[in-house]
Amino acid sequence: MTLAYGEQFWPQVHRALREVGDPPPVNERLDLLAFHASRSAGENLVEPFQKWGVSLSDAGIRRINALSLPGATYDPRKLREPSA
Repeated sequence: MTLAYGEQFWPQVHRALREVGDPPPVNERLDLLAFHASRSAGENLVEPFQKWGVSLSDAGIRRINALSLPGATYDPRKLREPSA
């Protein structure tokens, strides 16, 4: 994700998650992570999360889709650090 969205991606996601306050129930945490990751990326990241094998609930997917963001522009399984 850092390769696709830059060094500030995860700090933005973590900041948004901290602002939520008390952690949601366990079954909602991955939905919340995917939601804030999508908001921070400015792209709908449902497909990349699903390609990683992350199970998102139907409600979580609807919440992300409601953001009306464009689809992810990369395949996260193919991103690699540049060779030195």
